[in-house]
Amino acid sequence: MLHKDFKEYVEVHSGRFVLILLFGIGLFVSLRASHKHQSAQNNPVDSLPRVFIHAFTVTLLIALPILINRPPLLTQLLLLAFSVPLISIVIKPSRGLIRVATIGLLIVYWLYQLTNFLVVEELLNRYIDLFHGVCTMVLLGILGKNLKRFHETYPQVRDFIKHSLIPYLLFFSVAAVILQLVGFTSLSRVLTRGTISFCYLAPVVLSSSVIVRNLFRALETTKVVKQSALAQNYYSSIYTAIKLVAFFLLLLVILKAYSLRPAFNALIEQIWNFGGTFGEFTVTVGDILLFFFTIIVTWFISVMLQVILDGGILSRLNLRRGVAMAVDVIARYSVMVLGFMLAVAATGFDLTKISILAGALGVGIGFGLQNLVADFISGLIIIFERPFVVNDTIESEQIEGCVKEIGIRASKILTHDGAEVIIPNSKLIGNQISNYTLSNNSRRQVIDVQTSVMADPELVIATLNTAAHQQ
Repeated sequence: MLHKDFKEYVEVHSGRFVLILLFGIGLFVSLRASHKHQSAQNNPVDSLPRVFIHAFTVTLLIALPILINRPPLLTQLLLLAFSVPLISIVIKPSRGLIRVATIGLLIVYWLYQLTNFLVVEELLNRYIDLFHGVCTMVLLGILGKNLKRFHETYPQVRDFIKHSLIPYLLFFSVAAVILQLVGFTSLSRVLTRGTISFCYLAPVVLSSSVIVRNLFRALETTKVVKQSALAQNYYSSIYTAIKLVAFFLLLLVILKAYSLRPAFNALIEQIWNFGGTFGEFTVTVGDILLFFFTIIVTWFISVMLQVILDGGILSRLNLRRGVAMAVDVIARYSVMVLGFMLAVAATGFDLTKISILAGALGVGIGFGLQNLVADFISGLIIIFERPFVVNDTIESEQIEGCVKEIGIRASKILTHDGAEVIIPNSKLIGNQISNYTLSNNSRRQVIDVQTSVMADPELVIATLNTAAHQQ
């Protein structure tokens, strides 16, 4: 039956398998070409087997979300395929008893997955579970007694895993064996299956994250990434994101391995739906979290858009002065307004009622927020009319300096003394402004020269002309 489901799934989704295969081949060829290029420059690079491991692992990671609704047999085969990077990154560097224990845990996982597809009697199943539990207990005991060698073999592994996680897993394996002997078969099977699965899947997640980080480090040296303003500002955030994804996957592994996912999902659902009704408006914890999540994503997209427009697209276009800034501001605030509307809609609030709220706010604005609205409108006028732009030298109300920032409410002026003056936009629009760099950078300077009353005026003028020409 399992073989039949597997065969039908492959026949129905054959296009996806071909696409994954082509992706893997293309990635391997690209990494191999990069390997040869770095070899020509005498740079330290990975060997051919390591290049294959990287391409193979990334292909498996891509296959997992693409091959959705897959049969259990295909899922187990994909998970078993991760043994290839596991052997290369985890088992190969190990020595002595550490290698014996890691190889033994890998073999136990293979045997356990094999027996899951066998239909045997309950008594034989108990003996098989007891055998797996004893083997896991012994192998984890070897790791627990050789923590010093474990640290020497895997110095990058955190102390939490070495000194906390391994003892916990050993405790679970011992408890599983004892429960199996006293007759608590179901609980013992959950602990045994969870411990074996976690001992395999946790190193798979960690080794996969190491491989993905290595690929991004290799991309960091390429010409495209070096010339990208977005990469220069936020490329290091990718490594933080990889760690967060690995932590999330480890959490999923724990919940899945020990059959805690249904209970966890039920708990999350109760917390998510917890709330109350206020008049016609119902608020839940999920609505509030979704609101703030949408706001954070909107802010993140607006920042990314600013970096892409300023450093990537607009800087390469031959635009008139100030146009790039206007496009950037309009795009960012449009995204923020749209994101706020989506965040409000995500909470279940009727957007048609915003008109009533806007009318009520209009009265308050008319009385108490006149200056703020005036600054806002003036900021829009400055952005579109462009009487001055960033880096212009202006003078307003006896304040002279360079424009460093034009905000939606106020602008920042850096004076020649080094002080940063924040001037509301309404003041800049309502008062006279002298822009010394609007059309050109030429500017007349008046220098007072004092001479003796007995000096010859022609000689003074000739001396000044000579000094000016020498500069």
